Amino acid sequence: MIQANELRIDNLVMWDGKICKTDPLLISVLYEDGLHPDTTPIPLTEEWLVKFGFENGTTQDLKVITNATITKNGMREGFWNLYLGHNAIDVNFKYIHQLQNLYFALTGTELELTE
Repeated sequence: MIQANELRIDNLVMWDGKICKTDPLLISVLYEDGLHPDTTPIPLTEEWLVKFGFENGTTQDLKVITNATITKNGMREGFWNLYLGHNAIDVNFKYIHQLQNLYFALTGTELELTE
């Protein structure tokens, strides 16, 4: 389940078994109800990274951010790491909405699906 404070408008989540973008109404419902059992995060996979326009391979180029890559976390199954240049930033993320929020924080633009 997702906490409302983790979400921004247009984050992708599972709502009642379907992929949807969050909107102000959904976020306000989550704030009122706290955790909502019908809203769950979508695990980030290599397939999703490709849908967002990242290059397929062992490292994923982070679109407009120079010298940035995303790699699988070798210590934690299902988690990803962000590297800027040769330095790892201590950010581990597991879900699509977390990547969307991180991307927005770093670039000031939304991460869009390319399909």
